[in-house]
Amino acid sequence: MALPFLGNEISLAAHLQYEQYDDLELQLKKLNKQINKEDDDAYDAELEGGASNLGVRNNLELQKRKTLSEIEAAANKLDSMLSDMNNISRLLKQCQALVNSDSEAETAADSEVTTKLIVQRDHELDVAYEEVSLFRQFSEVCENAEIYQSASSEMALAPRSQLLDKMALKNMVPLHMFSLDKKQQLVVGNQITRLMLDRLKCWTKVDALIDGRICLDDLAPDERITKQELLRLTSPRSGVNRLSVLENELL
Repeated sequence: MALPFLGNEISLAAHLQYEQYDDLELQLKKLNKQINKEDDDAYDAELEGGASNLGVRNNLELQKRKTLSEIEAAANKLDSMLSDMNNISRLLKQCQALVNSDSEAETAADSEVTTKLIVQRDHELDVAYEEVSLFRQFSEVCENAEIYQSASSEMALAPRSQLLDKMALKNMVPLHMFSLDKKQQLVVGNQITRLMLDRLKCWTKVDALIDGRICLDDLAPDERITKQELLRLTSPRSGVNRLSVLENELL
């Protein structure tokens, strides 16, 4: 079912769009504060018999109008994304009801029914929302993009590579994800994420490693991820020389 994957992409886009909207709101508050200060300064200047300079204030007003316009555009775009998420949620619930009703009908009657979806007997589909870290959302979008041609990793790829490079730098592993092209970043990033998840068994520890709350050296023996393993994943299959150079950097 591709709907959850599309929903994840839209959810990520909405999250990033909200960050932009929030930044614009902060800019507006800063501009309002500056305008108020200019008004106070102009009032004080008038009391002292001096002339007030309206040039700065007029420029701030222009910036404010521009920011208000950008906020409106960002809000409309965010509203459209949230509407798409609601539509996907509704479709998922309809799919859930369809699968579960077909399963119940087949179990009760044990007779030939019109097949809409192939499910196992006594199988019940459940749809749930889960709050996850930004890195996990980036990774799931990238994972889907490697599997499905219709999926896109455009929004998630660069920030995930940045987080992986940041984690590697803290652990003194020269991954250099940004030296890879986009396709290599997608495949290698997915392999690194799978390796971390396979060893650490849960996203909580993976997130802690990415955030820098734990380091590679802090991992238990059964969780151990070596620097050489990470470097091997970033090395081109035919590029033995590059792997050797990177490993020498660790010495």
